[in-house]
Amino acid sequence: MLGLVTAVTLIAVAASQIHHHGGFHQGGTHAHPEQGSVSFIYDPATHYLIASTSHTCYFMPMEGSQETYVHSPTGMERLELKMMAMMSGAETPLTDAQLEKHSRIISMACHGDKMFMVGAQSTGTSGTTVGVSSPEN
Repeated sequence: MLGLVTAVTLIAVAASQIHHHGGFHQGGTHAHPEQGSVSFIYDPATHYLIASTSHTCYFMPMEGSQETYVHSPTGMERLELKMMAMMSGAETPLTDAQLEKHSRIISMACHGDKMFMVGAQSTGTSGTTVGVSSPEN
């Protein structure tokens, strides 16, 4: 008899835990933590830093001394933070030529997602070249 009472008690506790964590409570919803991630990959063949989220890939060209930063944890972290700060939602989609150039890394990291260029070299209205500065700036 004691075994039966113990079993019924355990089942009742388990059922109340399932109901307790069910998500909806009278008067509102129970908020659960959400998470996302960004993975960074440096492609030494093309000298680009690639940031990959669950739906989007971002490409940032590396210049001169930046290429050595990726080889230290501090330097890589600075480049990652700089790249994230540059993501504004106004990035330029990759062109067909860029898609071809990065096809190897795209097949490894981007899974056919949306792809954008961040901090690409371009000529500004004043005729000066706009690019990515070092992570110390």
